[in-house]
Amino acid sequence: IHLSVWLGSMHKEILHKKYMPHLLILYKKFNHIATILTKKVAERKNEIEDKWDGYHIFEEAKKGDQICIQAIEEMTDTLGKGIANICYVLNPEIVVLGGGIMAQETFLKDRIKGAVKKYLVSSIEKHTKITFAENQNDAGMLGAFYHFCGMHLKE
Repeated sequence: IHLSVWLGSMHKEILHKKYMPHLLILYKKFNHIATILTKKVAERKNEIEDKWDGYHIFEEAKKGDQICIQAIEEMTDTLGKGIANICYVLNPEIVVLGGGIMAQETFLKDRIKGAVKKYLVSSIEKHTKITFAENQNDAGMLGAFYHFCGMHLKE
């Protein structure tokens, strides 16, 4: 999961592989959210963890699997708490979510927005836009390429 915020005209990527492991939510590391999701589903179904990955969990949830849906709800609630904490500290205009699991935007969007709304006071929530990176998991790679071109391909 990658999270970027817009503070006025200044953009800061605040959670990426370098910093994300240091953000703790309920005594768990923030970057382990997807891993915890697969572990919860496997344990609740009494199956081996290798059988489950994010894609499989979301496909089963879309078919109505209540164990998968409940685990996703718990994950989005935890994510909402983390985003709310960041909003309280930085008060951003926009929070941009990216990373592999965010490819499930249609399934996650309302759940994440609802969780953030649950934990933010309305005066901050109504002025904070939650959006998904258009390029999903490729956003970081494209940003690095853009930066490289700007540094090395000057006319």
